Amino acid sequence: MRQVLIIGLSAAALLIGIGDVNSVADARIKSPSCKAFPCLVLSRNTSNPKNRFNNPIYKLTAYRSRSSGKIFQLNAVSGRAFTQNRNRYQTQTHAPLPDGSYSVVAGVVAGTIREVGGTMIPIFPKPGFSSRMTRSALGIHWDPSFNKDRKEDGTSGCVGLTTKQDYRRVRDFVLAYRPRSLEVKIDR
Repeated sequence: MRQVLIIGLSAAALLIGIGDVNSVADARIKSPSCKAFPCLVLSRNTSNPKNRFNNPIYKLTAYRSRSSGKIFQLNAVSGRAFTQNRNRYQTQTHAPLPDGSYSVVAGVVAGTIREVGGTMIPIFPKPGFSSRMTRSALGIHWDPSFNKDRKEDGTSGCVGLTTKQDYRRVRDFVLAYRPRSLEVKIDR
């Protein structure tokens, strides 16, 4: 059994960055993907940019409720540039997450490798997910090698935030609001 370490939040941490909305227009955007709120959505379309290693930049968006709209949207990666077209359901492919609905643990665990950036928020495919799925040990974490010449840019399939500050923002949102799901919708 994994030990889950809950990190406490101060009222100040909740006020900084969690409740803000980037613009009035953003506040009106509702998630077509969330079935229950609060939730997170990982998405990408072909017009999104790539980083200097040709790794696609995804968008991780947080929604608190159906009526509140988007709380924040951050850059993220999943997989590596050369793994984007690999089998997303099979273990050891290092491909991006497969489309579908994931449960989000309302806590953090220590990372077991340096590329996790310290801690991660575990995610698990929800019941009814594709029977083809053989991947495990998935989560949301900071990618400490993002855009760096370490040949480790990207993730092995997890959701990797591009800055430590963005990871902390997602972590604080997860601990404060306990999202009911992470919805992955990736256009290739």
